[in-house]
Amino acid sequence: MTRNKQNAELSDSVMPGFDAKVFAKANEAAVSAMSHIGADTMHRVLQINTQYLEFIRNRLGQDMKMTDRLRECSTVPEAVEILSDFYKTAFEEYSKELAEMGEMATMAAAETVAEVEDETNKVLETAP
Repeated sequence: MTRNKQNAELSDSVMPGFDAKVFAKANEAAVSAMSHIGADTMHRVLQINTQYLEFIRNRLGQDMKMTDRLRECSTVPEAVEILSDFYKTAFEEYSKELAEMGEMATMAAAETVAEVEDETNKVLETAP
């Protein structure tokens, strides 16, 4: 007995009127869609992480420069000014970066939802 005939008999014996081929075709499309969505989502996450790591690299560079400046200062008021400027700039940059990353994450989520909807519609089109 061929494999297709066995599958057809199995389908009819499990659930009369159930066509395993239609189910298999829809399942194949769904698995393909999930793979595609997963890869695109990981790409978006990678973009966000890359931006975050670049930001942290830059901030650490500024931290190192600040310690060099502190080491070279000769008065307490000068040290206070260096620290004050450093923390003011750090606060502004962290605030800006978090806002940008929030926008990126929101955009990534919206793109993923749109992609899921599109892929779901494609899968549904395979159904009889």
